[in-house]
Amino acid sequence: MLEYIFSKEIISKQDVSVSENFFSCRDVQVVVSDVPSIVIREKGFIVLDFGKEMCGRLHILALNNSNGEIHVRLGESVAECYAELGENEAGNYHSLRDCKLPIVSNADITTNESGFRFARIDVLSGGDFRIRSVFVESKRFVKEEEGYFTETLARIYIKQGR
Repeated sequence: MLEYIFSKEIISKQDVSVSENFFSCRDVQVVVSDVPSIVIREKGFIVLDFGKEMCGRLHILALNNSNGEIHVRLGESVAECYAELGENEAGNYHSLRDCKLPIVSNADITTNESGFRFARIDVLSGGDFRIRSVFVESKRFVKEEEGYFTETLARIYIKQGR
């Protein structure tokens, strides 16, 4: 099952303006409108909490922006989001959780799959970075419980005379 998870709160920010509709915006594809939810100024950052650990891809729906670069760090803890590669044993060992990506206008900027709860987005260059929406696309395997084990266990118990 494909699930879209939106951030629950902002943990930390620097040089960021957030519109009052940020937490209610549920866009999962680029919308050609000029209504940003977040503006991160160059050299600024934001740390978002998605409320639970999950495995998925972070999507950043970007608006009209100039060419530049962002630095995205995903972590299971806030400390992991702040750690540079090599600090406190932070690394891209099992998946790409720390990467630099080009800023693309009117696009869905997407990371690789990773396990995380927190995401930090830094603007390295290119001026103000205007974002419409940030969400996680998480795949979850849902299997209907069959219940045979309990019934089989009860039959064994009865046959043994207990």
